[in-house]
Amino acid sequence: MLVQVIRESTGRFATIAFAHLFGTSIEAECKAWRLAADVLCDVAMVLDCLSPFFPHGVRFLVLCFSSLLYSASGVAGNASKSSLSGHFAKWNNLGELNAVSDGDVALKRSLSSCFESIQQKDASQETAISLIGMISGTFVVSLLTDQRATWATLIFLLALHLFLNWKGVRAVKSRSLNRQRANIAFSALFSKGQVLTPHHVAERERIFERRGGEVFRWNSGAVLGHCKYGVSLQSLLEALASGGGGGRERCFRLATVDLSTLLRRFEKEEYVLWCVVSERTSYDAASRVRVMVVLKDGVSPKSQLKAWFHGLLLARRLSGQREDDLAQAGLDQLVMLHHIEASLEIASEKYEEYARRLCFAGWNLDVSVLETRSGSRIVREPDATEALRVHAEERTI
Repeated sequence: MLVQVIRESTGRFATIAFAHLFGTSIEAECKAWRLAADVLCDVAMVLDCLSPFFPHGVRFLVLCFSSLLYSASGVAGNASKSSLSGHFAKWNNLGELNAVSDGDVALKRSLSSCFESIQQKDASQETAISLIGMISGTFVVSLLTDQRATWATLIFLLALHLFLNWKGVRAVKSRSLNRQRANIAFSALFSKGQVLTPHHVAERERIFERRGGEVFRWNSGAVLGHCKYGVSLQSLLEALASGGGGGRERCFRLATVDLSTLLRRFEKEEYVLWCVVSERTSYDAASRVRVMVVLKDGVSPKSQLKAWFHGLLLARRLSGQREDDLAQAGLDQLVMLHHIEASLEIASEKYEEYARRLCFAGWNLDVSVLETRSGSRIVREPDATEALRVHAEERTI
């Protein structure tokens, strides 16, 4: 009894912790989390089956760990399922009902009826599948006579389960642009003038992207850098204060850019962007080039997408620099500011046309799924000191 109570308590605490740490990222990376939920569930099931082979003390820890995995699987599975249900509704996402004004009663009723119909169909399918699985499982169990056959059947069914879920996730063609899909769509537009539809992007999209999807790629190729999106003003100030170099190189940093200068450059934008280039300690471009995006209060979904497009252009521009020039950009913040301004000019020139063409191709740019953690917003006070007030804005799935 005590073991069961501790195991259940571990699962409840894991549910709360997992939802707090990863809840915001599930909508943006719903495909990855949907498949990850199945993997976690299958691993937990295998641990439960293996628990009798462990000593009593170790068995208790194994059972608690499997309960933790079951809880994480439940949070990830249910949340990603809700996001995917919104995709099948063909109406933005599940938050659309809240975005419709109170006066549009007929539209609200139509949307509500659409989602209710999807949920009812989904529940009916789950009931039918569970019934078929129960009947089939009863028949299969009656045929298993030894332990080896039981384990072979279990491994085969788990592998089949993951394969079918992988195929199902790959078949989803989301109409919203998360970070990875934005990389694919914008790089194809900029380099080839090719407008990719959700179907074409889904064929190139990875289920599990590096760094949880925060990397920049050009035409699905090598990684150019990574982006910390929606960071706080404090993180930006620390980056400006420390410069790009680390260790010995800080002593030779040539020039600095203060916050007021950066804010003036982005006065007409709904975001502020900066980039830090680290020392060449490895050949990992994802770790070396770090773009930081701070969002202003009231930023629109299209401006959020423009900020990512700007960061992608900047990462590509820096990747084309010689090693000496890239190191110089990391040490001299005025040089980095020049690269940021040049890429901003290109982004401002191209973005509106690209956004129009993407909308025509079937993409929904009115929904932002770029943030994967509870972010911050900056507000510029209209007083003489031009003070900045920062407040945290919690994201809900």
